[in-house]
Amino acid sequence: TEMNTIRIVEKFIAMHSSISAYDIRRKNLNGSEAAFISSKNELRGLPIWIFSEGMLTSTDIVATCKNGIETDGVKVHPYLVVVDYVQQLFDARTSDINNALSMISTRLQQHCVAQNQTLIAVSRVNKDAQKDHFLNNDFGGYSLQGTSAFMYDADVVLLLKRKYNSDKDKQLLKVKIEKSRFGEDGIVVDCYINLKNGIIAEMEKEHEKVQMELHKS
Repeated sequence: TEMNTIRIVEKFIAMHSSISAYDIRRKNLNGSEAAFISSKNELRGLPIWIFSEGMLTSTDIVATCKNGIETDGVKVHPYLVVVDYVQQLFDARTSDINNALSMISTRLQQHCVAQNQTLIAVSRVNKDAQKDHFLNNDFGGYSLQGTSAFMYDADVVLLLKRKYNSDKDKQLLKVKIEKSRFGEDGIVVDCYINLKNGIIAEMEKEHEKVQMELHKS
């Protein structure tokens, strides 16, 4: 991951407790101390490991998944691995980035097929995808440039597009199912992202929640 361990833990707690990540970072809990402690204790008991070493390679990821991680004398095999983002892997730092990404994609995909126990999610495959946001294009060409290997190997490909607005707490997030081996693709789902804690909810469900709260009042 490109984010340091402390920031990732803060975001985990924010999503779990619905406390603003900004408040957690500033240690300004404003009466939410109990929720903070409860979430921290619950997350501490979960099998979550964070690796932020700059020399990590895709081979290291596969070896960790295959060999497991020893905790309290017990080896645990991770069933979900999130790589954020893939171009930060040491074996991706080369002038021939497309070839490197192709090899990384193949290595991760072959492991998933062989072990049949690990789900690997790769985010931000293309570092230039942010240009789509600046150009205000809906899922423009930059998002998919140089990602053909991942597009081919992946079972599911999701494209995310945030719509910036004046709301400081919520912003519209469009999620496009670009590829799905298990169902229909090409579907765009409108969601809201809570900027305070990172929680994402479908717009329809958010609308239903608001209507229920209005009905109660």
